[in-house]
Amino acid sequence: MPDSHREINVDKAETEAFAARARWENPDWDIIQPTRTPAPTLPLDCFGAWQSTIVKLALSASAPPDYVAFGFLTHAAGLIGNLIKVRPSPKRSPNWVSPTALWTALVGPPSSGKTPALQPFKTIIGEIEQNFEDEYRPKIRERESVAEVAKIKERVWRQETRNAIKKGETPDERPKDSIPPPKINVPIVRVMDITIEKLADVLNENPNGVLVYREELYGFFINMGRYSNGNDQPMWLELHDGGTVIVDRKNREERLKITNALVSILGGIQPDRLDEVVGGADDGLFARFIYVAPDIPLLNDTEIDIDYGSLKYALKELRMAPKQAENETDEFNYLFDFSDDAADEFFEFRKRIRTLAGAREGLMAGWVGKAPGLVARLTTVLFLLDWVLMHPGQRYPKHLPLEYARRAIRLWEEYLLPMTERAFAGHLLPKHYRAARRILLEAKESGTSVINEREFKRKLKSEGLFENHKKGECPFLLLRDAGWLLDEFSRQGGSKGRRKKDWRVNPLLFGPIGANDAIGADSHNSE
Repeated sequence: MPDSHREINVDKAETEAFAARARWENPDWDIIQPTRTPAPTLPLDCFGAWQSTIVKLALSASAPPDYVAFGFLTHAAGLIGNLIKVRPSPKRSPNWVSPTALWTALVGPPSSGKTPALQPFKTIIGEIEQNFEDEYRPKIRERESVAEVAKIKERVWRQETRNAIKKGETPDERPKDSIPPPKINVPIVRVMDITIEKLADVLNENPNGVLVYREELYGFFINMGRYSNGNDQPMWLELHDGGTVIVDRKNREERLKITNALVSILGGIQPDRLDEVVGGADDGLFARFIYVAPDIPLLNDTEIDIDYGSLKYALKELRMAPKQAENETDEFNYLFDFSDDAADEFFEFRKRIRTLAGAREGLMAGWVGKAPGLVARLTTVLFLLDWVLMHPGQRYPKHLPLEYARRAIRLWEEYLLPMTERAFAGHLLPKHYRAARRILLEAKESGTSVINEREFKRKLKSEGLFENHKKGECPFLLLRDAGWLLDEFSRQGGSKGRRKKDWRVNPLLFGPIGANDAIGADSHNSE
């Protein structure tokens, strides 16, 4: 071989080695941290009489007003539940009746203010539950006393019945006062981590519905099929729409059927956890959530004066939801119709949504398609929150005004749509990019400095993140070229068999930079 050819090969190898070292020392952080669109500004005027309270609560908690606002709306929806429903198109679609429930995911890294933003509402919910316990305690004691007397009379009747049968006489009918009265259940407003079977028991005793609160929604998504091999998900979809849930498990003696089963859901999730659990196909679950992923504000060090009295009054009043004679129904307490002009505006919005959804794909198409139902629910909650504050004790009107339909539509178009695109930024990346980020996330969490390609391919295939890509779309080659992986391929024992495809992980992933600025940090300024 000519020396010149050998020199060219040496130079090429040295150049590639130098380039690899350069990438290793300065990897591409954009692979880990996707570029997210700027957070839209929350249109606070959509919240009417509550916009000042929302701002003050956010400052007090050093949290984004976005978390406070949608935490407020979701708590309100959870309290209303089946007490009030809405018919957004009474003339065009008279059979379309929507319950009042919201599913909300607060998206953000740890210490972003999700928990402090919700604390005032959780405290008020606790007071509402305590009020129910205080109200029902005397009734329960009275019922227990009557039940004890009934048991004694039942024993006497049974003995008299046996004696009569022995004598050949016709026994007397069972006295009515020997039958224990029905059990009295204290109303439940919220539940935490709960299986679908236990939730069915709760809903059976609470026909108005409940609020399901999850500190971390990641566990909710991952454990969806923990007890039922994935069969719980269709039931959860029914719970969003107030449908019928039937629980027929081996450990239950009889089938339990709940109609108008309704829950609201509220919880937090980290951005990369959301990217991880969101699948490629739209199964309807993720399309039903509101996603709130704001920028995180600086800490506030000033004292804030907040009118908690009005907040408590409004939420407690929503739970009572007094019946109104002209709109009472047999199935629930109250039915709102959109006014004629509100229904017309809503119909025009539905036409825009039909076009918008047709231009989207996958999960975003499904999420956009759910917009009309979400806007109908938001209209109801926004109106009721204003009404109970500005018209205390007054009867509800028959129709929801145009103003509130416009507020809800604007909130969706100007805020929720761009916010959801921001929250789904990682999911909307090409599949091999998402697979590459998934590889680094697991390596970082496990502290593994060497990973095996074949083992990871099996995991990624099970999550729908790996296919037989062409070479330019391989997640491992992407990570190699980005300076995150170096191949350490080898054959065991020096054999001529298939090489063991091991990759060494760049130690920067585990160092101070990787810990602080990479996975999960997003573009937020966390505390």
